[in-house]
Amino acid sequence: MAQDFYHVHMTQRISSDPHWQVNCTAYCGAMAINDATLGGVSINGRLVRAYSNEPNPDPGSPGLNLTQIENVAWDRFRVKITDRQGDTWSDVKHALVEGRRVILQLSYKELGGYRCQSGGDFPHAVLLCRPAEADGFIRASDPLCKTSKRYSGEVLQDAAQKFARNTGVSSGLRWAMTRPIPLLVK
Repeated sequence: MAQDFYHVHMTQRISSDPHWQVNCTAYCGAMAINDATLGGVSINGRLVRAYSNEPNPDPGSPGLNLTQIENVAWDRFRVKITDRQGDTWSDVKHALVEGRRVILQLSYKELGGYRCQSGGDFPHAVLLCRPAEADGFIRASDPLCKTSKRYSGEVLQDAAQKFARNTGVSSGLRWAMTRPIPLLVK
């Protein structure tokens, strides 16, 4: 019997979401919650933002942080998302091998040719969905994109390291993970 990963991509480009431009981490949190429950909970980033302690973006720091995602996931849905700030890229890859989803905060500009919109130099988040393949590429969902796609693991690592250093993390990265999510039998 074949097995497959469960994942439903979500874009933050939703006209009914007044804060879509700054809700990348909220949409990554929504995808992580949905995946961790194998679709049993169906929520979007607009609702994650609304359920957070920052329903209206703070002008000085408009995106949600990983602790806010962790709190919404647990307080509203009893879904455990664990903030792993400071842990390494090697830890991220290990979490993916265990079947976990990883919310990775990074510098958008550093994604280069993998970006789904031209230009832009801002803090961003993506959801890593699958372990690295033999060629080092990782399947991820960028909420600015229309679908999930393969990213160079090296590019993701560099972009995450730049974001972490720019936001005061001297060692490791800014990321969070779900529980291990079982494979589905097809």
